[in-house]
Amino acid sequence: MNFKPCPQAAEVAAAVRDGHWPMACDPRLRVHVRECPSCSELLLITEALRRDRAEAVASAPLPSPNLLWWRAQLLRHQQAIRQVSKPISLAGQVCVGVLVLSVIGFVFWEPSQIRDWLLLCMQFLNTWGADEVGSQTVGFFSFALWIFGLAVLAFFGGYALYLICQRE
Repeated sequence: MNFKPCPQAAEVAAAVRDGHWPMACDPRLRVHVRECPSCSELLLITEALRRDRAEAVASAPLPSPNLLWWRAQLLRHQQAIRQVSKPISLAGQVCVGVLVLSVIGFVFWEPSQIRDWLLLCMQFLNTWGADEVGSQTVGFFSFALWIFGLAVLAFFGGYALYLICQRE
């Protein structure tokens, strides 16, 4: 099947699209559409599509204005929350990164300090029941430091997990 587009097809399409067909268009164009099979098919298809669209728009139920307003407010509120939370999230990510780099740097540059601290913790666990006040005080402070370190690690680990889950 050889289909040759008519040179006046664009003019017919523009007349239909602009709403000039059939009364407000050039009479010569109406005569051409009656004689040209390509333009008459174009007109038939275009008018059928316009009718179907008009029927679909007319039959579509409109939501209540209150619902539309509520959705717009909700979207605006969510966008504002996203906008405000971006710097906070970035600051949290930077903090977690600095904490991880600090721990790694401390492990590599001060391994003797870590070993001494771990030995102090082990001493505390061994002298838990000792009668000496000095060793109990040192043991208590090392135990408190140990608990504080675990709490900080748990906090930042949980925060890192939260940031990772928030991206998904």
